[in-house]
Amino acid sequence: MAVWPMLGIAVGFSMFDKISEAVLFFGGFTALLLLPVYVILPLSETAFRIAIIAIWLFIWIGCSSWFTSGSRTRSAQTTVLAALSGISLAQSALAFLMILGKSV
Repeated sequence: MAVWPMLGIAVGFSMFDKISEAVLFFGGFTALLLLPVYVILPLSETAFRIAIIAIWLFIWIGCSSWFTSGSRTRSAQTTVLAALSGISLAQSALAFLMILGKSV
């Protein structure tokens, strides 16, 4: 799950205005889902970043505990792993497009 964000950070590092923009690679789609909450409850930018990372960590911890439960079949685990990798790729791609869009 961390491969795509790390690759995106490595590729897009030169486009960052602030290093804190790297958080978007861990939750580009999550950031879009949190925007209505951010509008209703104006939090600081730091709290917004912490929320993105917390959601990403909760998903990672939940999936790790599901994989280690041992009660799932190998095909189900492979399917979930592929889905998580795809979601992570989509989040990283969206973050890259966000950072690319602000540079234009």
